Amino acid sequence: RAPLPDRMADAFERYRGPVLLILSGKDLTAQTFRDCVAQSRRWQRIVGGAQITRHELSEAPHTFASRLWREQVERWTASTASRRTPGVA
Repeated sequence: RAPLPDRMADAFERYRGPVLLILSGKDLTAQTFRDCVAQSRRWQRIVGGAQITRHELSEAPHTFASRLWREQVERWTASTASRRTPGVA
């Protein structure tokens, strides 16, 4: 099997609908993802694509534990869910 970043990149490249990418600032997993993007032209192209909406909550941990952070994630999610891409069900 290919490494996880490669399998994820393959899936992102196949999917044609809108993608919401939310990263927390105080999260090792999010930092690992940022590092992967910084070191890969493929990932830079993927996250820079028109279908990707990227948001960051710099003070939030992985769980978005505060009510304000959760509400922000909800607003971003609702906004992305309301977008439709032609040809994607």
